[in-house]
Amino acid sequence: MALNLIKTTTWLWIFAIAYLSLSPGSEPPTHFTYFDKLLHLGSYGLLTLLALSGYAHLKKSKVAIGIVCYSIVIESLQLLAENRWFEIADIVANIIGVVLAVILLIKFTKSSKV
Repeated sequence: MALNLIKTTTWLWIFAIAYLSLSPGSEPPTHFTYFDKLLHLGSYGLLTLLALSGYAHLKKSKVAIGIVCYSIVIESLQLLAENRWFEIADIVANIIGVVLAVILLIKFTKSSKV
């Protein structure tokens, strides 16, 4: 049951990222200069943690590469969305979020087995 909830949440988060990324844009509230990059990092980091937890039978590297590819597709589709822009810095933030999530999960699962 818990695994199905994680898988469902993963897919809901995938759709939420797509919706929020492709809806007509407005600037998020800026608490500091690169706040939007922190949102990217957190969004894709959380997606990675969910996907790796829900689909633990898959290779971590394949899941991570799939999420990075998804982030590039979403960022590219922003060229077609109103008031949205393609930014390499957003892709970099997404990748950092994915990598940090993989590292965190590996470190957590290793330490939890002790």
